[in-house]
Amino acid sequence: MSNALLRDRFRQAYRNLNLQPLLDEAAIAQFGIEYGEESIAELENLIDLAAPQHNKIIFAGHRGCGKSTLLATWERRLNEDPEQRFFIVRFSIADVVEQSDVNHVNLLFSIALQIMAQAIEAKVEFSEEQRKRIENWFTERTRTITETPISAEVEAGFDFVFFKGKMKTDSSVRDEIKTKFERSVFDLIQQLDNIASVVELVTQQELFVIIDDLDKLDLSVARNLYYENVNALFGPSFRILYTVPIGAVRDITLLNSLNTAADNQMHFMRVSKLYQRGDSRKKDVLPNPEVVAELTAALHRRIDPDLLEPGIAEQIAVMSGGVLRELVRIANECCQQVMLQLRRDRTLTEFKINQEILQLAIDELRNNIAAPLNQSSYQILVKIYHHHIYDDKDDQERQTFLNLLQWLYVLEYRNGDDWFDVNPLVVDLLNRRGLVTA
Repeated sequence: MSNALLRDRFRQAYRNLNLQPLLDEAAIAQFGIEYGEESIAELENLIDLAAPQHNKIIFAGHRGCGKSTLLATWERRLNEDPEQRFFIVRFSIADVVEQSDVNHVNLLFSIALQIMAQAIEAKVEFSEEQRKRIENWFTERTRTITETPISAEVEAGFDFVFFKGKMKTDSSVRDEIKTKFERSVFDLIQQLDNIASVVELVTQQELFVIIDDLDKLDLSVARNLYYENVNALFGPSFRILYTVPIGAVRDITLLNSLNTAADNQMHFMRVSKLYQRGDSRKKDVLPNPEVVAELTAALHRRIDPDLLEPGIAEQIAVMSGGVLRELVRIANECCQQVMLQLRRDRTLTEFKINQEILQLAIDELRNNIAAPLNQSSYQILVKIYHHHIYDDKDDQERQTFLNLLQWLYVLEYRNGDDWFDVNPLVVDLLNRRGLVTA
């Protein structure tokens, strides 16, 4: 094999190993594995059990643990169900609102826009009266924002897709929507219920809205949504699934607020558990072979097995800590390191990801993750490394812990006994700094 052809293969593997979730059917077919089936079953159970007054679901989990891919898979299955029970509207908040600017008003307004955009795309057959009533409401509330005469808007029809784009790119639009509805959020909720009623009447399906990427919000933004304005978010009468940051379910104030509002309709997507609590520190205990096989299979869907030395895929699986994002990130960095080697020496015609390449990748990732850490961070990480639990001393320390959890420095494992561990890449960092003996 020529050097150029080998580079082509690793270049393709690098592109396959991107950190974006698998959202469409083609991507899932190409790279997906059977994953999260227990979570899908539990979520299906929640929507079946939900009574009208308690039909909101909270979905939490680590960044990169596969929530977005799972939700896309679940949506496809629900749509393929012969009963076609739900009219599903799934969207990422990042496609509508700048994440640092998310608040309860523009989130609810985004839901309204998305429902209508989806209904139009699905060719839902509204009557002329139904369509005009909905479009006139939007036109009346936004005419000062669009600067279009109301008569022209009514004649042309409200462009939901266009306005969604304006919300995404123009902060002044978001500010005006917030100002307009902040003191009359009931008007917005009432219109959402009106839209839902029309969609459900015409389609003869139950409306189910799934909002992804809210779990990527900073905790300060999450607190504003899920504590200070949780009643507004839970105001609409139809089913909504909200994703939340993992730190939110470890913040006692936020957790209590969510549990009360959602009537305990909360699901936590578990990280694949490679070890039982404390076993990762024992040299004679091997990782769970089923989990290693599952993670290795996911890796081999993106990079050809013959491009890795024997045993390397399994090592990457263990270094991931059971988080799919980390698995992909490590392998992606390995491909970058190989590409550098092949460019430096164009005589190389055979090369695989080996122990040396894996170590170079780990070194690079370790140096990147070390940059934001301070003394308080290291103290928390060492405590979790030894004891697998964490009890904060004050609010500032607790915030540091929640940030470490949010950014995958600390991993939480569930299944009966909830406990924490340090990301294996971070363990390597602690070891090199002489803070632990790994």
